[in-house]
Amino acid sequence: MDNVTAENLKLKDEISKLKSATISAQDSIISLQNELLSCKNEQLNVLQTSVSEAVKSSVKTEIRSYSDAVKSADTKSTSKPVMKSIKRAVEEVVQAEDRNKNVIVFWDEGGY
Repeated sequence: MDNVTAENLKLKDEISKLKSATISAQDSIISLQNELLSCKNEQLNVLQTSVSEAVKSSVKTEIRSYSDAVKSADTKSTSKPVMKSIKRAVEEVVQAEDRNKNVIVFWDEGGY
């Protein structure tokens, strides 16, 4: 009987150690996931800033182009190039907005 009791105590001790190791590993995973989320948020902020600057620059250039076209030529002869410039500027803004919405989500099914 003493042999069985000693074996049970060893098993309980081993189970306790495994539980502690599992909890420690899960804490590490959570910490790393939080760090990853912080990095992703920083990357998104940098991307958002660069897209915003690119859109502002593009719009500024296109407005200048539109303004120059209206000043320098007849409305009928420049309407198609101006419309193409405006269309291109709008497409760039839409593409930038679409890129701004891409998000990656990580899900741990075995965790908490």
